[in-house]
Amino acid sequence: MKARKKEISIKVILYTHYAGKEGMHPVRLQITADRKTKYYPIQWNSKNIFLTPDQWDKLSSQPKGLREAIKQAEANAITARDTITDHGKKIFVFERFEKEFLFQESEKGFLGIGDEYLKNLMKRDKIGTYNSYKYALTAFKKFIKTPDIKSEEVSPNLLKDFEAYLKKDKTTIIDGKQITKSGSTKTTIGMYMRAIRAIYNYAVSKNPSLSEYYPFARGKYKIKKGSGKRGDALTIDQLQTFIKSKPIEGTPEWVAKNFWLFSFYGQGMNLRDAFSLKYKDISWDAIRYIRKKTEDTESEEMIMEVPLNDSLKSIIVNLGKPDKRKESYVFGVVDDTMDAERKDAVIKQKIKVINKWLGVLCKDIEIPEITSYWARHSYANLLKQTGESVELIRELLGHSDVKTTETYLKRFDLSIKEKANDKIQSILKVS
Repeated sequence: MKARKKEISIKVILYTHYAGKEGMHPVRLQITADRKTKYYPIQWNSKNIFLTPDQWDKLSSQPKGLREAIKQAEANAITARDTITDHGKKIFVFERFEKEFLFQESEKGFLGIGDEYLKNLMKRDKIGTYNSYKYALTAFKKFIKTPDIKSEEVSPNLLKDFEAYLKKDKTTIIDGKQITKSGSTKTTIGMYMRAIRAIYNYAVSKNPSLSEYYPFARGKYKIKKGSGKRGDALTIDQLQTFIKSKPIEGTPEWVAKNFWLFSFYGQGMNLRDAFSLKYKDISWDAIRYIRKKTEDTESEEMIMEVPLNDSLKSIIVNLGKPDKRKESYVFGVVDDTMDAERKDAVIKQKIKVINKWLGVLCKDIEIPEITSYWARHSYANLLKQTGESVELIRELLGHSDVKTTETYLKRFDLSIKEKANDKIQSILKVS
């Protein structure tokens, strides 16, 4: 017997079979078809709605947004039912209903979901990621040239077109002059595409039916890897020259050198993490912290553990602030009177200044002009040259996957190849 429209019951109820905190129960859609009943949660502001029996009885006194969310969910369920049954002409199937209902529930298009995702990043104080993803979404909006598009329209072909758009030089007219800006690099394109992927993943978390259209699946659009060269690595000779250099104590060059060495001796610690250290993170034997880059991306928090050697102790003594209370920041670059956005801006400016004076120092001692990021690369390269295992290097650098470490280390293979080729050249010259 076919389950037609008149046999399908849609009702919003307070689901008292489950009790949450403080005597609250979830508000759910009750769908009954062919003597089978299923319940679906209703959300408001991205959270499941919970009410007490008294609040449910006085629903009209609840916030307008909450009442509208309940009304909209019920309307979406009715639309989903009518769509899959063709208004009672076809059999009702729960799986098809769920897919259609979730699609109806996703009111925002892809750009709207992207804006929501950015707001969530800001709320979680992920300022660096927020800024990076904001640039990506802004570029995508310019490319789309429409108010919004459906998430399922973000196809592999559309992403390929977006990539081609990013590669093109852009010409604008400013004060009557034609200004041409070069197209984006592979690294920038990779960053933008990873941002689009993160937003799509967020859209799928809100509407699982979108996984059917997932454009980044195997055999569809593949994000290309950039050069990844935010910095290179010093050779052992160059590293020794840098360490032996003696800028005058207290000068900007001296400060820059010490912060670079803190990053190097700290197992390639990012300066953003160094400036976020508090004295509570330092014990008599080690520095323990969570990398800012990965604190929200791993299923479990990875505690970085850096043995506290004499070199690190000396730098903390020289550059650390005298207020050593547990909640005090070690280097005093930021403080807790600043919000996350202000901290991010201050740290960026501090790193910029450090990089400037590192360049000055490197010119004086005649080694390549380095930036703060070279410390992490130089540390990894030195470990590789001394024969340490990739697994140990992975742990020391704080990578969650050994494949990341293997890719990371490949950039240092050129110097080994050059030495091998030099040997061949010298042999040929002798013969």
